[in-house]
Amino acid sequence: MRLRLQVGVALGALWLGACDGGAPEDAGADGAVAADAGAPVDASGLPPPRDPWPTFAAPPDVELALFDDAPWLLDANRWRTEYDVASDTPERARRGGFGLGNGHVFAFVGIGEPDLATVHELVGPTYDKGEAFFSDVELRVRVAGAPWRPTTQWQWEVRSTAVVVTLSRGPDLDVVTVDFAPWTRAAWSDPAAPEERAIVRLVAVRSTGTSSLSDVEVALGGIEGWTDEGGAPAQRRSGGARLARLSAVGGTTDGASREARIARPTLAPGEETRGVFVLSAAGSDAATAETLDALGAADALALAEATRDAWRGWAATGARLTTPEPMVDDLVEAARVMLKVQEAANGATCPMSEYTGTWLRDAIGPVIALAALGHHDDVRAMLDAQYAAIVTRGDLANRLRSDLDPAAPLPPTPDFRALGALEGRVRAEGPSYVVLAYDEEARWTGSRARVDERFDLLFHAAADQQRTPDDLLPYSGDETYRTAMAFSLGFGAAEQFVDGFVSSDSSFLLVVAAERLAASADALGRSADADALRELAARVRASADALYWNEEGGFFAPLASDPDRVPWPAPFEDVSEKPAWLGYFEAGDPRARRSLTSLVERLGLRDRGFPATPADARHAVALRAIGTRYGMHTGMSAGYFLGAAAALDLPEAEAAFDAIGRTANTTGSWSEYMVYEDHANVALGYDPDGPMGEYTARYRPWEGGIDLRALLDYLAGLRPELDPTPRLHLAPRLPAGWDRFALEGLRLGAATLDLVVSDAGDGASRVRRYELTEADGVDSVAVAIGLRLPAGELEAVTIDGAPVDLSTVTLDPDRERLRAELAPVAVAPAATVVVEARYTPTP
Repeated sequence: MRLRLQVGVALGALWLGACDGGAPEDAGADGAVAADAGAPVDASGLPPPRDPWPTFAAPPDVELALFDDAPWLLDANRWRTEYDVASDTPERARRGGFGLGNGHVFAFVGIGEPDLATVHELVGPTYDKGEAFFSDVELRVRVAGAPWRPTTQWQWEVRSTAVVVTLSRGPDLDVVTVDFAPWTRAAWSDPAAPEERAIVRLVAVRSTGTSSLSDVEVALGGIEGWTDEGGAPAQRRSGGARLARLSAVGGTTDGASREARIARPTLAPGEETRGVFVLSAAGSDAATAETLDALGAADALALAEATRDAWRGWAATGARLTTPEPMVDDLVEAARVMLKVQEAANGATCPMSEYTGTWLRDAIGPVIALAALGHHDDVRAMLDAQYAAIVTRGDLANRLRSDLDPAAPLPPTPDFRALGALEGRVRAEGPSYVVLAYDEEARWTGSRARVDERFDLLFHAAADQQRTPDDLLPYSGDETYRTAMAFSLGFGAAEQFVDGFVSSDSSFLLVVAAERLAASADALGRSADADALRELAARVRASADALYWNEEGGFFAPLASDPDRVPWPAPFEDVSEKPAWLGYFEAGDPRARRSLTSLVERLGLRDRGFPATPADARHAVALRAIGTRYGMHTGMSAGYFLGAAAALDLPEAEAAFDAIGRTANTTGSWSEYMVYEDHANVALGYDPDGPMGEYTARYRPWEGGIDLRALLDYLAGLRPELDPTPRLHLAPRLPAGWDRFALEGLRLGAATLDLVVSDAGDGASRVRRYELTEADGVDSVAVAIGLRLPAGELEAVTIDGAPVDLSTVTLDPDRERLRAELAPVAVAPAATVVVEARYTPTP
């Protein structure tokens, strides 16, 4: 009933404001687009933007023996939630939620109803929900038979882990839950140990009143869908193949009330009691019994500590950012965990809010972020899992299985070159991301082994996308931005753009994918394939440039009508920013800078750090229903703009950097769709029963990976290069007010690089200092530094104290910045190289 009510009201409003569900009212009878794109909504009176790097309330001091025994539980990531239960503040749309997972079982806390302790979207023993998640599980506390409800809650993630703590404070009680999916096996890809097929909840309850409390009961209760199986709450999915069960270690279960329960007859003032609950999500009755036996005999706190150690051991294999702004540092840690916790044990990257499974396009977000952070084993595992799923299916697919056994033999590899044109939702767009993901892996690892091994698949992904006779490409129909674009351009909310349109986005992606694959083909001695790919890229580029580029306006049109080829007369940010974000522009192309500055001139940044097209006024009813007057944006809009602006060194890049923090929710993650005013999730429906989970989805690895990589690229300017030799190009920046930052543990091939950037002044001159250290003593690394300094005069550059002849420096000053490119330097194993640039900023 709750699902039907919430989704029905919100979606009904969307439909009311959706024009006719198809082309805009000013489209001609033949589908041609008229010059008038429709009237935008009234965007006056927008509320002021929120702080870009907010300070969330720290959990209060609590007299709890649990925290004395395990003080590490208070090592809280600063992205966290304080929740006023009575006023529902922040409301669910503005909360982030935390993922609990170990590659085998997964669940959310923090976004459920009625409070933060509700477990939502439980799934296991694989990261594939099948027809549905398991239904919600609630924390229920009773005193003397009466329900106890908290007034305020705090929830946080223990830093660099997926261990989540919730503190609930109410009349006469403090209740603390510690939730985690146990991680004890040696490798993420190993089969689950019995204790790992469950979510474990450790509960501590302390009396804070002045009188003894009688009959204190703490329970985990399943909502509708949980049934009584032999006196225990249980639920079966997938025709009975997946089984979940609630249990209380040392407590009781009550199938009739669908509860696992721990009771204490009295609780004296200041007295504390603990209990352990198990939410098993195993594949059979036998596996469930084995899991419950293992966890019944385990020390829950020791198991939590082992899980903490496993998470922190994994995090330590990647790069670590340290800056003057702790919210930036903790956002990187929160996003790192968000990406890993949504990686299935077989390596598949899975968006676990609503969808599960692994998605062809969505892998690019985790790949580009984790590769930059140095988690190369995870990137390889993601590509290997995707490849196994493609081979098992026999071809590319939009959604692929995430439950394949990594140890099982694969069927014979298809003859990918003989499969022909791609169809359905992989006819364009998504396959290009596959090629780009492999290119990214090769650049960071310094090896094209996987590209070589799977070259026929990658060639198929590029060459067999559908094209018109004039080399234009269609939409896939699953572009994440399509609903926001429909609202902004005046189309109906149901518009998929698959009929009657061609897509500039699909062209941009294919051009870059084909060109990069051609470079790999050259390096691998596949000259005929390289020639074919370059010729394909050239034809698609020529057609896209001729049709979509609007010279007068200085932007690429997001679409054109088909077959009459009338381009849309206005940009749309997620598409029009894509060429600069992807690296589509060739060196020296003046359109690169103009394509972004024209967006800023046309739309402004509205003090939120990135441009967003206001919705068409015909959607006013729907906009009010989802809580916005201006419109909505995708979760990666800020990342697209920041990545593009950083690549071009635009002055707007710093405001865009702040927008990454501004758009993140309370737990340091991003949603599929967000309200422009305050970046709340566009919450159309919440499903406690399991079939849907939530829409729109949040805690997204696709959007989050793009935003995280953009943040890193802005600060460090990361660009790994393979040709003509492996090297890392860095173009570090210091945001206003920062005098230093460190990014330690960058990995390029077998080398590990520590980067420390600082800036100090002496009178009018300043010195920007770059310390480069090869940390592992294993391999040398070539590093090319790009100077990104305020406008002014470059006076001198030294490397380890030796002056650099400035006539050899590629200097590119412009109106707003001082840019220079230095020749690569070799950093020997275990050695440090110091580059210093003395400059005088323009007053």
